[in-house]
Amino acid sequence: MLKKTIRLGLIELLIGLQLTACARVAPRSVSGTEDEQLDRLSAQLEETRSKALVRQLSCTDRCALAEDGCRISNEICAIARRQPSRRDLGQTCAGSQEQCVDLRERCLRCR
Repeated sequence: MLKKTIRLGLIELLIGLQLTACARVAPRSVSGTEDEQLDRLSAQLEETRSKALVRQLSCTDRCALAEDGCRISNEICAIARRQPSRRDLGQTCAGSQEQCVDLRERCLRCR
């Protein structure tokens, strides 16, 4: 009787483990979901913009930051284009493009 109870308990445990293993959903890409990618890119763009505000930067550094910022903005807009029904992503794209323009203007002003 004890062997039968242990055996049934093990079977229930294995079935439970199998069901929970199947319930997991893999991320859509190696980089995570598009919302996670947008969060990461937005943080990178904000960090780039903050660095550009430092007055002691050389023109070379300012222009490199502008290039980085605009590359990040392009990535943000690419994600937004893949989901045209989400207005929030369109607004995020537009905001990132404005930051790109600001970074480029900072580059051009120091030349």
